[in-house]
Amino acid sequence: MRNRRSGCVGSLCAVTLIASVLFGVQDSSRSSSLAAPATYGDLTGLTPPSGACGNEDPAVVAAAMVEVVAVGIRMIRCDLSWWTVQPDDASTWDWLRYDNVVQVAAYLGVDVLFVPGFTPPWARPNPLPAGTSNPSHVPPVHFVDYVNFVYEAAQRYSPSGPKRPSGFVGSVTKWEIWNEPNIVGFWNPVNPVRYGVFLAASATVIHWVEPTATVISGGLAPAGNINGNLAPDTFTYVVALTGALNLVDGVGVHPYTFPAYPSEKINFNPLVNHIPRMYNVMKTFGAGSKKIWVTEAGWPTSSLSGETTRFDGSQVGTEPIQALAMWDLITTWNRYPYAGPLYLYAHRDKCTNLANWLCMMGLERADGSKKPAYSVIRAMMGMPVS
Repeated sequence: MRNRRSGCVGSLCAVTLIASVLFGVQDSSRSSSLAAPATYGDLTGLTPPSGACGNEDPAVVAAAMVEVVAVGIRMIRCDLSWWTVQPDDASTWDWLRYDNVVQVAAYLGVDVLFVPGFTPPWARPNPLPAGTSNPSHVPPVHFVDYVNFVYEAAQRYSPSGPKRPSGFVGSVTKWEIWNEPNIVGFWNPVNPVRYGVFLAASATVIHWVEPTATVISGGLAPAGNINGNLAPDTFTYVVALTGALNLVDGVGVHPYTFPAYPSEKINFNPLVNHIPRMYNVMKTFGAGSKKIWVTEAGWPTSSLSGETTRFDGSQVGTEPIQALAMWDLITTWNRYPYAGPLYLYAHRDKCTNLANWLCMMGLERADGSKKPAYSVIRAMMGMPVS
């Protein structure tokens, strides 16, 4: 791999490196083998309160991030919004919100996994693809625009990045490329070949800046091969054909199991269905030494939701069951030999609608009061992995 100080600058570097990916330059030596952790806290992260992932006031960021630390968690997953940084065009940059995240995290000893995403209006296709629900989730017309954004972010936030602001303390070494690209809600239309090229180019520019950085493929939703979506193992297989798995350090997935319990051995459960098949794909393509990262997983307390109604009609979207399920999730996941870090979703509920599972995933209720699962997770973070 060429040295990042070899002479090209700005978007020219991104274009040059993308070309090298397209013409088959690969580094199959990358591996995300992790040192044996001492406690569950060493391998457990969290999607934090929204303020922790970006605000123009560093005090707001600090207050939210302190709440995460209080749970005993030192790893957070944050969106790095391309739309926020480049709202109007490809030539202007506003990093303030994310500078605050990185700086506050450094002072509090919190490790940040950034997820670059959210396509700004100027980079979107026009017209948007049919069936688009959120225009910012559609991939850009020219993926070089996204890759250049990722490249600039890596130069700013990597420990040895050449564009680090003067006096900057914090740094980021972990990157997840997009969110749930296997479903039309986040990549429309789903295209694993295009995503594979997109992923390979993004990983290349990050590693150009910081060879020791950890780059994870976008966490895959637990979908089936239906309605334009692709199952995680199917999607991973096609991405692997592009060579992208040779360039990343781990593979991301979002194995929400409910209403099946995490340890329940039934086909509905992605922990015993999709993920083992994903790992077989990784082994087939020479990436079996890399870890699978659960970048979202959790259990909702939406007791009026059909998503939390079990096959026998019983309701498992309750706070006591969430506490048991979170224990089950963490202990079950860490028994797999390919298990990488697990990021819980989420710290706090976003609503009080008991029929809406997606906004009822928190360890805390919307008003900040704590559910039983909060105490369970806090206790677990200091326990040795077994």
